[in-house]
Amino acid sequence: MLRTPNVRMILSGELSRSKLSMATFILNRRNELLHGVLGNVEKFEAIENKILADRFMSDEGKRVKLTEEATKALDTFKGFASKIQDVEDNLRQLRNRLFVVERPKGTEIVQLRQLHREQEIRAHYEGLTQSKLDVAFLNASEQDRDETLLAFLDAPWGPMVNEDIKGRALDARAKRVFPKDYEIFKQNEGLLEILNMVRDSLATWLRGLGVKPEVVDGALLRDATIPLMAGEPPKDDDPAAASKFVAARS
Repeated sequence: MLRTPNVRMILSGELSRSKLSMATFILNRRNELLHGVLGNVEKFEAIENKILADRFMSDEGKRVKLTEEATKALDTFKGFASKIQDVEDNLRQLRNRLFVVERPKGTEIVQLRQLHREQEIRAHYEGLTQSKLDVAFLNASEQDRDETLLAFLDAPWGPMVNEDIKGRALDARAKRVFPKDYEIFKQNEGLLEILNMVRDSLATWLRGLGVKPEVVDGALLRDATIPLMAGEPPKDDDPAAASKFVAARS
């Protein structure tokens, strides 16, 4: 179970970690977003400590109050979730630019000629083993022969290249042909990994405070079908659950 101090320490630890591989603009973005989340966690922690220290409130009362306050706090993280979505959208756009071989634009006649040319290319490689087709695709990628890449990728019966080889070839091509955009893509991938880790930590923490999973995932714009990195909070049907709930946070 993630307690509030644990979440605070996760955020503080990530902020103190030097990321030498991160570009300055990405590092600044990370710090801006995580400082905002940390501030909201610290505000909740102050409220939580006050509730836990109330000697006139029963354990059940404290449990209910903490869940209410956690539900309110959830709203403060919606902006953070929205920023994660922005990073995901940016990555999607970059992925379409970097790893998709674009078909040449032109008139309908030009397009028909292109399709015919691709048929001829496929016929040239007909009968080869998969390993030889994979090598041919790698060579075409290294030599920037986009016609051949399109012929392999857009075959009517499906791609003529192994999925792993395809990924490796298109990744190397993107790095070579679009070096600046490729670097921005990799930087944003690293940022997204950190943000998703923080989002999962928040989701685990808030669920543990009694906020319904569907409410947490909805507010954090989180795909509920993906397991939490920190694991699901345990469900406790024990009659003394309220006492355990409070004791775990005291």
